[in-house]
Amino acid sequence: MDIAGNDAFADFDWSPRVLYWSLYAMNEADLAAVVEQAFGGAELLNADYPDGTPPHRVYSEIAMHQRDTVKKIATELSRLPIASMTKTRAWVRAAHPDRELPDDFPAYIRRHASALVKFYAAASESDQVVITWWD
Repeated sequence: MDIAGNDAFADFDWSPRVLYWSLYAMNEADLAAVVEQAFGGAELLNADYPDGTPPHRVYSEIAMHQRDTVKKIATELSRLPIASMTKTRAWVRAAHPDRELPDDFPAYIRRHASALVKFYAAASESDQVVITWWD
């Protein structure tokens, strides 16, 4: 995560599904929904080109969260039970036996969940919107 002045950018070069799975394994569906919301955006910005701008159709829908939503998400993400999430590998494996999991599951959860929490906290503190997309 890099924050300079009023600009912030985080390249989450990974899929959040392991975080979702970990939270669902702990019966934390509400927090899993917050993580999904954090990555999803609320308002579609490129409604004319939902598959990307021609001819580069690389990006997913580009969406955003307004400042008030960023603050709500940051508050909810601050409640992530990261230490407990790192201990869910067996439950996640049982629920998703055919999916590849990170070799160092606890470190992966700790690193990625912490980065997500820090990113939204910084965006909230700086009163920024958050724009999301997948490429």
